[in-house]
Amino acid sequence: MDQLTARNIVEDHAHLLRDDSGVSIILLTTLNCNFKCRHCLYACEPKYAQKNGLENILMPFDVVRAILNGAERLMDLGIHVSNIDIVGGEPTLNMSHFERVWQIVSEFCDKHSIHLHMTTNGWWLKDPAMTVRFLKIVEPYASTEDFGMGVVRISNDKYHDPYRPAKLQDGKLVHYLNMLKEGYADDFATVVEAHCVDCGEWFEPEELDSNNHDECPKCQDGYLEFEYDNPLWGLLASADDWLYTQDWKRNSSPDLLTPTGRCHFGNNTRCYESGNILSFNPDGVLQDICCRGSDFRIGNYQNEFLALLSAASHYLTTVKPNCLVCLGDAQEFIEENNNLLEVFEEAIIWLENEGRFEKEMCHV
Repeated sequence: MDQLTARNIVEDHAHLLRDDSGVSIILLTTLNCNFKCRHCLYACEPKYAQKNGLENILMPFDVVRAILNGAERLMDLGIHVSNIDIVGGEPTLNMSHFERVWQIVSEFCDKHSIHLHMTTNGWWLKDPAMTVRFLKIVEPYASTEDFGMGVVRISNDKYHDPYRPAKLQDGKLVHYLNMLKEGYADDFATVVEAHCVDCGEWFEPEELDSNNHDECPKCQDGYLEFEYDNPLWGLLASADDWLYTQDWKRNSSPDLLTPTGRCHFGNNTRCYESGNILSFNPDGVLQDICCRGSDFRIGNYQNEFLALLSAASHYLTTVKPNCLVCLGDAQEFIEENNNLLEVFEEAIIWLENEGRFEKEMCHV
């Protein structure tokens, strides 16, 4: 491709991104998952990274920061970054790693007024202590997030149900979450004091008879009233604004999988023809531009993000791919255009030096 053509493609796509809703950046912080859902976009499963020989099981923090630097570079070119999503795999499998990633990304999003989302299978709901830990991580940012879009999404459909306890299957997850928000989940409540309405005495939990918890230790026949503590009361005060379930796949047919075997056909089966999504694997390599498995993997976090987006757009508009032929088309296109990113990055330098990127057009 000659430079004049490359410049026109990059400049046209930059204008399209400015006029559109912006760029979405997706961090696949791990491809390991404790579920093995049939419909999974990336065929994630336990020990996915080890089975596929991936060097990084978890996305290194320096890669996270470098991707955010790339997002900032887009904004310097006048291109709006609308949202950053933390996904997997299951991003909370290693809760300490997730906590640090969340902190890094939330500080960045807060600074630049970018929406922050994360998607989880909610495995931690079966463990009260881990649930409280997760909520303590996300709540400080989520409760002050004023975009009103909800930042924590729990996948809730027939594909996830087999890996959940019975109390969270078949749509019961929504009811359980509502109970948590209202503070009625017994799993999380602990007795802090007991008061006998007959003799008037107060007792610590350890003073109560473990075999007859309701019996007054002093007068034996007295009626005890209990004072409870629930760590969720403060954490979920504003949760209706940021914690919700993602239910849109619940009624989809498992028999309508695409030829890639990684997603299902439906109303949203289409290509991202605007080229406005960047998904990064744990090692920082660009994941498919199409979540349905096109295998159009070209470049990584070290490339100019506008070059990556322009390459994706050029592929989608040139080849007009679909789920029946996309796998082969993508590989053939990459082989025929193996220097595409280099050409686009040179075009970006020229356009920037010529003042062709108008920062004031960036949506903020």
